Amino acid sequence: MISTTWPPSLRDGPGMAHAYAGLLGWPIWVDSERVGLEQVAHVVAERQSSVVTTVCSEFDAVQVPYIPGRHVLVTAERKGAVPCLRTERCGFTLLVASGTGRSIADLVGSGLEILSGDEARIELPPTPGVRWDTPPWRIDATQAVELRAAGDLRKVLVDALHLYPARG
Repeated sequence: MISTTWPPSLRDGPGMAHAYAGLLGWPIWVDSERVGLEQVAHVVAERQSSVVTTVCSEFDAVQVPYIPGRHVLVTAERKGAVPCLRTERCGFTLLVASGTGRSIADLVGSGLEILSGDEARIELPPTPGVRWDTPPWRIDATQAVELRAAGDLRKVLVDALHLYPARG
């Protein structure tokens, strides 16, 4: 058994993986292998350069390119935490309440992408090139951050996508 402290440091892959499976209840895959709560921290510790993923069943993921995403994050977090991943490949991935991504579906095509449901997956830290900007757990208590509805971010997203349009 690997012991972890709370909150897990952003360099503590096994601790983060245990938080994903235990605290958040997310199903976790390491590379292509589904890993349960009992094994997740151990498997991540053994395979340090693995790809860790989950499905978007407990949340919707809103992917925004880096420059407008940076604007969205700074502006949106003035009203409360928005769990957010930073990836080398797609910029920022904001986690919002499950099923609410459809309320901003009209913004898809302007540089924004929405992932939702059991068929959609996102990469999680400690995957190389992926890190938490704002993790989905509180640092002062062992509990998850309450996810905001995607519609709550609409104005900020529209403003950012207008200020920093996608180049194509």
